Amino acid sequence: MHLAVSRRRWQRAAGFVLLAAACPAAAADPPAELRVALAGSAGQFGEFGKWLEKTYRVKTSLIEADKDKRVPNAKLVGDADVLLLNLYRTEPAEDDLKRFQAYFAAGKPVVGMRKASHAFQNWLEVDQVVFGAKYGGHFLLNKKDLVNEVDPAAKDDPLVKGHVPTLPGGGLYSYTKLAPDVTVLIRGGQPGNLMPQTFYRVNKERGGQRAFYTRYDPKDLATKPEVRELVVRALFWAADRDEAKYKR
Repeated sequence: MHLAVSRRRWQRAAGFVLLAAACPAAAADPPAELRVALAGSAGQFGEFGKWLEKTYRVKTSLIEADKDKRVPNAKLVGDADVLLLNLYRTEPAEDDLKRFQAYFAAGKPVVGMRKASHAFQNWLEVDQVVFGAKYGGHFLLNKKDLVNEVDPAAKDDPLVKGHVPTLPGGGLYSYTKLAPDVTVLIRGGQPGNLMPQTFYRVNKERGGQRAFYTRYDPKDLATKPEVRELVVRALFWAADRDEAKYKR
């Protein structure tokens, strides 16, 4: 009698183990969707947002400037896990600007493209406060023999490992006065006269806030797969998430 009961218990236990082994996903639910706010001009990030949602477990929201350079839906930034920023010299209403400032002050992550360093006319300091570099306008505009290349010291950095830089649409920018916590990934210009064009910052004064900037233009996202890959890497890095776990 006791032998039969023990055998049944063993069979039930073995069946449970086999079921668990056959259904590993049951033990590891997929992560909740990453909430990505896309802030730029009207229509700028729409297609990229659709691609993100199709390719990854991501939910996007659009924060778009209007024709008067206002940002009426700035409140959406408060719900974001990470912000992709490319607003251009906007002048948000005071309450809306404070929403962006509060987002950054809280140490939340951001990925900036091209115009992010001069996103706000009524907060010109965003370049140094958030990204840790002083924006100085165009660099060597219309000059010949320009290059854009990975900094030798960053060749093994996961953000640019395997990335082959191209010249961004619209030329290069000047960035100086880098904060001590800025790491340069890509430099551009003429040989012997290069400026940082892609870099990141981990700001310990803001709890380790991750801010990434690249001079690539949002238009490059549609025409250059290598740029799209770089920006996706940056989004998941900034949000401190494992990209592979969010693949659909």
